[in-house]
Amino acid sequence: NIFGQVIRYDEGGYEGIAFNDVYSSLQWAGIKIVAQDSMMLTGIQTVFPPTSWSWDVNDYSVKIWEGWSQNKPLELLFQFSENVIWNPDSYRDGGWVFISLVGEQIYLNKGETYYIEINYNGEGGVYPFDKGIYSNSMSSNMSYFRGNSNESCSPLSSISSASNADWNIRAVV
Repeated sequence: NIFGQVIRYDEGGYEGIAFNDVYSSLQWAGIKIVAQDSMMLTGIQTVFPPTSWSWDVNDYSVKIWEGWSQNKPLELLFQFSENVIWNPDSYRDGGWVFISLVGEQIYLNKGETYYIEINYNGEGGVYPFDKGIYSNSMSSNMSYFRGNSNESCSPLSSISSASNADWNIRAVV
């Protein structure tokens, strides 16, 4: 996306820190964004661990919402699920991934609030976040989590070990 921009709160990038996929209250990790202009959501960036680690993301689901009230997104715009398949021929195994949404034509309206959440499925630390260890990163208070899509969201900063953290989830517009 040469002419676009990346909306991100994880200033320190990926630090190899993640929550395990064992907590019923943490099944969906998401970021809230406010569109600064009318634009198209062209993709999402996140991190998957390499296959050489004991952590492994097998598949994931994404939901994109419009509107926000009382710590809960309002209207589901789009959802999908995919398997994670690494290609050893391209030497691609873990790290930042770009999930293209260009074909979905998801338009964001200036001034509106949107919520992008991911359910990572796998073993070990599959919910990646920037804890600010290697940077002066401070929590944006725009990262949330919840157990299921019917619940209200809790701020990531409400977890003591992530009080100054943001999810490694980025919106590409």
